[in-house]
Amino acid sequence: MTEEGRALYERTAPHLAALLAAGAELRGGRGAVRGVLRISVPALLARFGIAAFATDFLRHHPEVTLEIDVDDRFVDPLRDGYDLVIRANPAPESELVGRLFLRTRGIVAAVPDLPRPEAPEAEVPAVVLSSRPAPEIWTLLFEGAERRLRHRPVVRSSSMLLVHEAVLAGAGAGILPLSLVAPDLAAGRLVSWGQIGEANIGAWVLHPPGHLVRPAVRAFVEEMTRFFRADTAE
Repeated sequence: MTEEGRALYERTAPHLAALLAAGAELRGGRGAVRGVLRISVPALLARFGIAAFATDFLRHHPEVTLEIDVDDRFVDPLRDGYDLVIRANPAPESELVGRLFLRTRGIVAAVPDLPRPEAPEAEVPAVVLSSRPAPEIWTLLFEGAERRLRHRPVVRSSSMLLVHEAVLAGAGAGILPLSLVAPDLAAGRLVSWGQIGEANIGAWVLHPPGHLVRPAVRAFVEEMTRFFRADTAE
């Protein structure tokens, strides 16, 4: 195979695979929810929620097989061969389409013995997501008042789970989903320094755009939205 042929194959193989899968589904019965769904999920969702949803989904659609890869890096579904990608706060310029299925507030949390700086010029050590640009100053809403907090990243990670664990260990303060840290706040393991004024954390289930969307993909998106709706924190 020439270099040009290899490049053409790499660009078109996922599209051809999707066409073949769609054709097989149509031959087996128009609109049938069946076949293999390959899905990429972040580690946080793999730990909290996806297994229960997958079990419920398969109970209703026994002719579907789910292949779930856990990966916190952003993946290109066409290039990497995924039917669906689940990510938090995808970039607005993303060409993917999908649905918001879970939303929660973002708060800055820390262990109780980490002093919260009061002076405007003071810095606090921070644990941040490496996949997102982090502003030098967090704007917080606490007890109805707005506060600005300068932070210095000491740990960067692509995994929200690692950010959570590092904050629990006392490495620094971090922006975390309220739905994730609610048990830690209730138990006194963490305290809230305030809500990030501009940040709601939304989890999206995404797939490439196009008219040829497999019935299994549509069913997965619809049922995931219904399944997680009760857990959405405004």
